[in-house]
Amino acid sequence: MAANCKGLPLSVFFDYDQEDVVYADALVAARDICDACPIRAKCLMACMEAEGNDSPDYRAGIFAGFTPQQRHSLHKRGTPYGCGKCGTPYDPVYLRSGILRCSCKKPGTMTRIPDRGDLWTERHTKLARMTIGWFIQNLDDMAQVPDALSLSRTMKVGVKDLRRVYQALKEDHVLRRDKDTGKLLFQGGVDGVDRWLPKHLRKAIHKP
Repeated sequence: MAANCKGLPLSVFFDYDQEDVVYADALVAARDICDACPIRAKCLMACMEAEGNDSPDYRAGIFAGFTPQQRHSLHKRGTPYGCGKCGTPYDPVYLRSGILRCSCKKPGTMTRIPDRGDLWTERHTKLARMTIGWFIQNLDDMAQVPDALSLSRTMKVGVKDLRRVYQALKEDHVLRRDKDTGKLLFQGGVDGVDRWLPKHLRKAIHKP
């Protein structure tokens, strides 16, 4: 089964972000092709494998109707690309709109992903600093961290915001999932901690 983009010029999918191309018009034109493609789900899964690593493949342009910013947001959210029960890949057309649609159950939902991706706001940076501060005060290095729901109640913050912070801290290797237990561990000594902390907390975490 051939992809709809086969034989088309790459500029259809890669020139949408140039100054001389109207972003909205170019995006619609690319999506008209992607959204009708019979292998769009496989395309999304292939390009998402490049998110979170150093591979240059699939990191630009429109794939499966998703912009690079949307793919990065999908990766940061930690949303699966397919149903864990039946294994059916989620349809990118619905997934982009916040609908997790598969063949074995009623559709689930998530917050839709804007074309420009999720915005990491100042409150998320502040919350990340608060979270690491809590870890420093209450946990030893490589100790298990509370789940996001429990800690959100303790810190009296929104659980969705804290989950986004947890995902960012995992990307910076501040949090690491233990291979044996599956639990999240706090890695206080990694360089990724410093980018979130004010100077007085940097001294506290790196003290002998």
